[in-house]
Amino acid sequence: MTDIAMLGLGVETAGLRQGQTELNRLGAQGSRVERGLGRSFRTVGNHVRGLLRRVFNLRTAIATLAGSAGIGLLVRSNLQAIDRLAKFSDLIGESTENVQAMRRQADLAGIDIRALDGALQRFSRRAAQAVDDTGAASDAYQRLGIDARELAELAPVDAFWE
Repeated sequence: MTDIAMLGLGVETAGLRQGQTELNRLGAQGSRVERGLGRSFRTVGNHVRGLLRRVFNLRTAIATLAGSAGIGLLVRSNLQAIDRLAKFSDLIGESTENVQAMRRQADLAGIDIRALDGALQRFSRRAAQAVDDTGAASDAYQRLGIDARELAELAPVDAFWE
């Protein structure tokens, strides 16, 4: 080959070598960018997972608080009902068990519990008035031959059986 031809090949290969070097440099930069993007995406993914965990933990905490509050209200309501039952039982002179049993039977029979409570209260009051020979029940007890003093000493459930 002639010197001129060799010179042309040298120039051509020098350009190829330079292009190859440039491609290698760009490839290395691309790899660094790719690794950096991978780290960035992993970091974003970790942040999203952490955020989701916190959101679900918050939702769980809210549900737990709501459930606890509901249970607290239920317990409070039941304690108030027990207190009202005890006070009413003391008022009419009957055990809480018997008052509760009468209320249950009234409910099964379709009788309003407030109506039953009112009737029991009136019965107890009228029996006490009959002992003093006052009130509407006093005359009725005498006509029926019922001793008002004995009746007043009995609890309402026992008085009904007399």
